[in-house]
Amino acid sequence: MSFFKKMLASVGVGAAKVNTELHTSEVTPGGIISGLCTLKVEMWNRT
Repeated sequence: MSFFKKMLASVGVGAAKVNTELHTSEVTPGGIISGLCTLKVEMWNRT
């Protein structure tokens, strides 16, 4: 990856964002959890 792309990713351009939502609000250590994990990747065009 080029230095320029690394610099842009460090400020959030072209970086991936992960959002995790659990189905329950309470979690116990060692317990089973379930939920939804959403991955959003921002792309930009070179013109």
